[in-house]
Amino acid sequence: MMRKLILLNSVLQVTGVLGFILVSNLLAVVWLKMAILFLFFAISGIVILKALPKYEMKQSIAFSLLSALTFVIVYQVIGFVFYPGLVKDVSPFSSYHLFLSSAVFLIMFIFYNLCCTLLFFKKKGTES
Repeated sequence: MMRKLILLNSVLQVTGVLGFILVSNLLAVVWLKMAILFLFFAISGIVILKALPKYEMKQSIAFSLLSALTFVIVYQVIGFVFYPGLVKDVSPFSSYHLFLSSAVFLIMFIFYNLCCTLLFFKKKGTES
């Protein structure tokens, strides 16, 4: 079940990044770009809240790590292979590239872990 959830989350990540690229290419409206990002985070959060209730905290942390890692991989592959404008100021495997990748990983891990932690405490509160 965890594999299916990671795969579903990866599909959401690809869709979110491609949606952001599509909107960026078509329109220069900043609020629409931010709306796409917000929609991605909202849908990801809903998927986590619906799919993770049966897992324990350790599994939720593993999900957070794997999801953050897949997001960095998706972003890198789409950026360097399909849409170089996404990473136009970065040379592959430079120290700046590794710094940015680490920062994106950390942000995504915090997001996924926050969702999982809130769910864990919500679940613990309903069991009492």
